[in-house]
Amino acid sequence: MYIISPITRSEDVKPLIESGANEFYAGILMNWEDRYHMINSINRRYGKDFNFKCLHDLKKAITIMNQYGVPLFITMNSPYYVPEQHNFLKNYIKILVREGVKGFIVSDIWLIDYIKKNYPKIKIHLSTVSTCLNLETFKFFQNRGVDRIILPRELTITEIKEIKKQIDVEIEAFYSPLDCFNIDGYCGYQHIGSSKCINDYINTFVNPQNKSEKLNCSNPQNCRLCQMYDLYFANVSAIKIIGRGDLLSTIKSQVLALAKIINFLKINKGIKKSKFIDFVQREVLNQSNFACNFEKCLHIS
Repeated sequence: MYIISPITRSEDVKPLIESGANEFYAGILMNWEDRYHMINSINRRYGKDFNFKCLHDLKKAITIMNQYGVPLFITMNSPYYVPEQHNFLKNYIKILVREGVKGFIVSDIWLIDYIKKNYPKIKIHLSTVSTCLNLETFKFFQNRGVDRIILPRELTITEIKEIKKQIDVEIEAFYSPLDCFNIDGYCGYQHIGSSKCINDYINTFVNPQNKSEKLNCSNPQNCRLCQMYDLYFANVSAIKIIGRGDLLSTIKSQVLALAKIINFLKINKGIKKSKFIDFVQREVLNQSNFACNFEKCLHIS
């Protein structure tokens, strides 16, 4: 199982690889906002802090990654692009492939077909924005030629296992201590914890028929590490850490924790889940700043 880390600065590459990162993903705007503004972001992260500041620093990052044999994937995962933007995107891809990018995270079907036809050696990872919630959708994109499908957070472990048995493509899941309850592919905005979010999930909603009944639409910040047992044995190929623009220390602590857990599962393939949870609580949580809230963890069975 690969550990995929966000990256926005070249100086963070080496410490994250040494902590256990096997792949990186990143964004770079390259004047997109000057031409098209940000109403339709090129990669669903609107701020410059979430992206590499310049192509020069991205090139430095790729040079370091190449020394370790670690690939970089660029996010181009807007749900769609209009035809007027296609020439910009073609040039954008050409430049990044020339600089050594190994693949792209995409959602737009035109973009999938374009990369497949013109850059057959470049990997295509289907963004969670494409919202593959059933087997037929997985098969559709597999037949389209994608190399990996990034799972929606809403799929259960049982569903993941059943789908994986019937497809021949890598699957990737998110590791995320904090998730919005909205389905990513159906959301018009994507700022977790931000007042900018149109569909504000932070609020508590009241049932108008029974005002004593309340629905808390925020997701508690749980460590979510215990779900790694199920994801690992469901043959999930890669686990992705969210957090483009986060501090190095924040991302590094998550990489270290996941690397420790994956190594433990490799060595102890027949271990029971209860024993695994004991290990996580004793050897990972007690030695990190993660807060265990086991009884409220979601999707761990």
